[in-house]
Amino acid sequence: MDIKKNEPMKLHTSFGIGGSAEFYAEPKNHDEFITLVKYSRDNNLELTVIGGGTNILVHDDGIRGLVISTKKMRHVEIKQNSLVAFAGVKLSHAAELAANAGLSGLEFATGIPGTVGGAVYMNSGAYGKSMADVVNQVTFYDCSQDSFYKYDRFEMHYSYKTSVAQIMHDAFILCTEFTLTEKDSADIKKEMLDFNKRRLESQPVSKRSAGSFFKRPKNNYASKLMDEAGLKGAAVGGAMVSEKHAGFVINTGNATAKDVMDLMYVIKEKVYKMSGITLEPEVRFIGG
Repeated sequence: MDIKKNEPMKLHTSFGIGGSAEFYAEPKNHDEFITLVKYSRDNNLELTVIGGGTNILVHDDGIRGLVISTKKMRHVEIKQNSLVAFAGVKLSHAAELAANAGLSGLEFATGIPGTVGGAVYMNSGAYGKSMADVVNQVTFYDCSQDSFYKYDRFEMHYSYKTSVAQIMHDAFILCTEFTLTEKDSADIKKEMLDFNKRRLESQPVSKRSAGSFFKRPKNNYASKLMDEAGLKGAAVGGAMVSEKHAGFVINTGNATAKDVMDLMYVIKEKVYKMSGITLEPEVRFIGG
């Protein structure tokens, strides 16, 4: 396997922001992934596992230790009414394969960037649906025990943008089985086209971002609060609140992680002063 040194993380994140990883690797299967995990432990290297890099902000000082990206772990199987996907499979690709097989349930995921592993970890969702609605079983590798185990959807303890995987520091998602339902393929694809059209019309999909920056506060929407606070177009350095959709912070070309963080504090302060609501970031902050 190729382990790169001082690899710029801006090349591996949708934000296009971040310093270098001390070491960086992209395993293609479970055996390679486990070998890398053991290598990091044997050499006392800090370990960071990412997927497609779509929901993270990497510190300008980079990441110490070994970064493993699962994005080349792309194996997919379809068996009757289930789809099994390795962690690195693009979520939109999984949705497309399901549609081609006449299996419904992943339509909402058609335009969500990132990988299956990251989506299952974050309980990603859209249009009223989420991973919690379709996950049947998740396979983990526990590096502290050098063992595998499986959690069903109830053991994942899903809630909004949350799963038990987020507190499992020595266990990593390897693959996920989705339970889907039979439906006419043409009808599935029609719904997916509608979702994609709505996304293109309302979101800055052509800009560099990490997706929705803040979680949805109770009984409200972060984008609505930000819009009401007059934050569309607000900028710090190269980071700017999208003028198309206030819920997105975009990289206008030369943003640093510090720019994004400083803008985040401006947003949180203005929204709190206006509404008394404290926004909580959805984006994960890595490195430094």
